[in-house]
Amino acid sequence: MDSFRSAPKVSIALPVYNGEKTLIRTIDAILGQSYKDFELVISDNASTDKTSEICQKYAKLDKRIRYIRQKTNIGIYPNFRFVLDKARAEYFMWWAADDFKSNDFLKLNLAFLEKNSNYVACTSPNKMEAIDDKASLLSTFALNGNLEQRFFCFFNNCWHSHGIFYSLIRKSALNDCKFIGEHFFAADWAIILHLASKGKIKRLDEGEMISGLSGISSGSEAWNAFHKRFYHWFMPLYEFTFYTLVLSQKYSINLRLKIFARLLFLNLYCTFQKYFSISHKIYSDYIKKKLLKR
Repeated sequence: MDSFRSAPKVSIALPVYNGEKTLIRTIDAILGQSYKDFELVISDNASTDKTSEICQKYAKLDKRIRYIRQKTNIGIYPNFRFVLDKARAEYFMWWAADDFKSNDFLKLNLAFLEKNSNYVACTSPNKMEAIDDKASLLSTFALNGNLEQRFFCFFNNCWHSHGIFYSLIRKSALNDCKFIGEHFFAADWAIILHLASKGKIKRLDEGEMISGLSGISSGSEAWNAFHKRFYHWFMPLYEFTFYTLVLSQKYSINLRLKIFARLLFLNLYCTFQKYFSISHKIYSDYIKKKLLKR
């Protein structure tokens, strides 16, 4: 209990559900960070595999780990809210159960934020798992410059923005982000834009992050997972659009119009992708049935 009386410098939040396949590698990567003054808050979302067994084993070995098991599955995004609410440190980061970061990630990103108070978050180059190691394939964009530059840099790179979402963040920048925990498509985008409205987000040249492929947005049923209302058929980014427009209310009319136009484009693009994905699945299922009958 002595280790929990004074708050650490960094809170690492690990929401997990049935993560046994990657969890050992992930926790080892966290505990192997060269910077040691952190707490690891794990929220097990009522897993049915060996997740609980793995977490309890590590919690007994390292006092920095706080393991909490939900009695019932509270949902993916409420679990992200839960671990944020449990975090005690000045700096905060979500860490996905299938992600990997270099052992200098915390040290490098924390050192930058400590020296640059006008930045709200900092991260390292990242890529998706199984992607070639070529430098040209790494995501290296940062959200620098003025507000408009930050917003439109994000819009231009939103499809590979995982490294920004899983950056090291000043926890105070998330305190008034009311929609964390809500389930909607591009909820992570909305959080990134919230951060970008608070200040700049740095991307270092050093360190590395590898994003796993088992997230909800990586699956073939991703669209169905977020389709809850009739308007999602023609406006898949409805909630993201709403929160972005609310966020931009205090900005100039010119900037708000530019943002609205980009949001319309993103919704049209997502609608096309959604119908293409559905059509492709229907066609694939039809072909499989035809082959089985032969």
